[in-house]
Amino acid sequence: MKKSALLLLLLVLILLAGCGGTKEARGTGSAETADLKMMYENEEFNLKVKETDGWKLAKANVNGSKLNAKFEKDTINAIISSLTTEKSFKKLRMN
Repeated sequence: MKKSALLLLLLVLILLAGCGGTKEARGTGSAETADLKMMYENEEFNLKVKETDGWKLAKANVNGSKLNAKFEKDTINAIISSLTTEKSFKKLRMN
């Protein structure tokens, strides 16, 4: 009985510690994003990528309603692409 009570108390303490963050840590207001340096920004697609240590923009293409941006860090690549909602995934794969 004592072990289960201690376990329950420990779980409650962990839950309270995890949910007890400050408002500044959780907020994502526009004032905070204004202070960040952006590595890549595209207003047409409402896309903002903040600067992160070691990452760089390799290339970015905007062709009409399509966006492709490639970022690199050492041997890791991250790609952001936009897709049209007018075609199904099967039709996009065939093109």
